[in-house]
Amino acid sequence: MKPLKTQVLTPEVTMRYWKEDDFWLGQIKNHPQFVTQGRTLGELQEMILDLYQLMVEDERNGVNAFYEALRTHNYPCKMRMTQEIA
Repeated sequence: MKPLKTQVLTPEVTMRYWKEDDFWLGQIKNHPQFVTQGRTLGELQEMILDLYQLMVEDERNGVNAFYEALRTHNYPCKMRMTQEIA
């Protein structure tokens, strides 16, 4: 495994990230089941914040649309689940 670094993006979001080939990969510390990527560290930060926002919106609306979209690979950005969600 690549060495992990952490960065606090907001009071609610701490990003864990590492460099792999030409991409930065990362995950939200409290939600390691999702991994996203960016060509630059700044792009990765944006992707992480977008991921968090989508998760919060789903939680507020009481739906699992975001999780279902990821599970069925029907999500338009470069994210993947590292484990199945029950």
